[in-house]
Amino acid sequence: QGILLPQHAHVLEVLPWVPDYIRGKWVQTTNGPTPLGVIFHNTNLNHVGYSLDRSSVPLCQGVNEEDEQNCFMRQRKKFIWENRDFNVESEAVLHYIEKFVLFGREKERACDELQEEMPNKFVLYNVWCSKPKYWFPGFSDGEKACVYGTGYPIDHTDELIKGMYLFDSKDACCVAYKAACQAETESDKKEQENSSENGVSLFHSYHTLSSEEETEQKALLRSRNKKKRKKGRRRKQEER
Repeated sequence: QGILLPQHAHVLEVLPWVPDYIRGKWVQTTNGPTPLGVIFHNTNLNHVGYSLDRSSVPLCQGVNEEDEQNCFMRQRKKFIWENRDFNVESEAVLHYIEKFVLFGREKERACDELQEEMPNKFVLYNVWCSKPKYWFPGFSDGEKACVYGTGYPIDHTDELIKGMYLFDSKDACCVAYKAACQAETESDKKEQENSSENGVSLFHSYHTLSSEEETEQKALLRSRNKKKRKKGRRRKQEER
């Protein structure tokens, strides 16, 4: 779907509201790429998601919360996410355009800056932005070394991982990773300090699942796998 878009073009995916009692939860995934988002994952496009809520569903309006599920399920075919329309607030789209698209075009933005501008209903699936430079354990000419730049393969917004892997000074990196600095020469030092990458880098910032949501997702995955195995066995029996 994004094959004809130019480099670093923007894709906003609207994530339908899907309650637990009907199929389709996978289309509102925020802790990783959605089934559609897999197409854009690790590409040169900017892919952002926006989670809709109950107000986006133009069905059973005015029904009290206790009767809402019965009301939806009585018109199940209309209610399934791929069959119904969505109401999307214009403010959400305008915020995305102003605080992400236009904000990013004014100048090269740090990933943290973009993240701070986007409320929690947005998820940055695949974003090109400027990462801050740090010292981190890496390789120089095939040898272990503390390297300076933006080439670290971790999410620098994760404070726990950041504290273990990214450092403001080379000395701090060398203290934490002694083996990375043992064979260093003066020429290595100069090369490492000048090895900082320029330009933008790819950034993923997913939402973290609560323990309850994680348990629910694992149960859903087990159920799907069970159904697949059952279908596979049935198909083999039919082929015989």
